[in-house]
Amino acid sequence: MPTEKKPVSKEFLDAIWSAEQGNRKPEERKTDEQSSSSSAQGKYQITDSGLQGIGWKDKDGNWTEKARQHGVKSDDDYKKNASAQDKAAQRYFEKKDAWLAKNSNMYGGKEIDGIVGKFKITDAGLAAAAHRDGEGVVRDYLEHQQKNGWKSDFSKIDPKTTEELAIKDSSGKVTRTAEDRFRAVETRLRTFEKVPYR
Repeated sequence: MPTEKKPVSKEFLDAIWSAEQGNRKPEERKTDEQSSSSSAQGKYQITDSGLQGIGWKDKDGNWTEKARQHGVKSDDDYKKNASAQDKAAQRYFEKKDAWLAKNSNMYGGKEIDGIVGKFKITDAGLAAAAHRDGEGVVRDYLEHQQKNGWKSDFSKIDPKTTEELAIKDSSGKVTRTAEDRFRAVETRLRTFEKVPYR
């Protein structure tokens, strides 16, 4: 009989909540945060696409029966319901298990000589980095580091990657560069290195 998978740790979710709220003191954190630049909301800043991925919202952005089972019928309900947000976060990170296992097998335990200092790649770091900037950006970062001998040097990012990862506003002005995104991934990998994931 297969053993039941352990849930994502409270320590990990607490660290995500802290990181998503500018590392405020615990008593200053809120459950009803709404991103000004995306659909991300709540303690863990899960986007509409993330909520769709766990079946809590449909493709039109409506809350589903699955969400209603946890007392959520609207964005306001969700932002006021910390318990529902915790359940959504558990499911959200569970949905990343296959991606996490693949990358953990390939890169887990690798040491990176980073911008701030040396750190090792862990499951918590990978999951936190993917939540921050997406699985594709984490993959590109890891491939860049592997080519670079696991030493951070963002002056050597492949030009194609530089173009693909640049985020632009409606006028075409770059608002976040590939280097910005790689630095964000590295910060998450480093700061979550010792956080227990399960």
